[in-house]
Amino acid sequence: EPHGQAVTWPGEPFSLGNRLGAVTATAERRRIGRFEIVRVLGKGAQGTVYLARDTHLERDAAVKTLRLEHRDADARGERMHALIEEARIVSRLQHPNIVTLYDAGEDKAVPYLVFEYVEGKTLAALIREKGKLPGVQAVDIVQQLLRGIGFAHSKGVVHCDLKPANIILTTAGVARVMDFGIARAAAD
Repeated sequence: EPHGQAVTWPGEPFSLGNRLGAVTATAERRRIGRFEIVRVLGKGAQGTVYLARDTHLERDAAVKTLRLEHRDADARGERMHALIEEARIVSRLQHPNIVTLYDAGEDKAVPYLVFEYVEGKTLAALIREKGKLPGVQAVDIVQQLLRGIGFAHSKGVVHCDLKPANIILTTAGVARVMDFGIARAAAD
């Protein structure tokens, strides 16, 4: 499993959130909303990303839970409102070079975002694995990213955290921007 973060069942609990209002999964509880957790895909500063199965639409998805540690109820409410607003902004982005946001919500005080699941590896992982990329491949990746980011800008959305860890290369070689989680609407 990536990062050695396999989720095991039955009966072994794991955390799906933070210390404040965390969701604990067991054999009885292994969902976030309607999404059944399959395994951990990765952990970052903002939260944890899980491969999950959408039980209604019967498709895989990437569910990102967000940490809201050390926040009181008012601050949590404000952050949840901001999260929904960010989701509205990002939901405008339907492009072949951008990972699609499907949903946003809150489950047991844990806010989450649901993205299209894309098989592949991040640009950061590819660079760690191979080192400097061949010029032709690097130019192709940059051109694809510019198409995706250009589209986002045309919709008034600025990514705010574009880096190799937020770019996934599909198994077919398509570069896709992901994690618009701290995107903002561009000033008019």
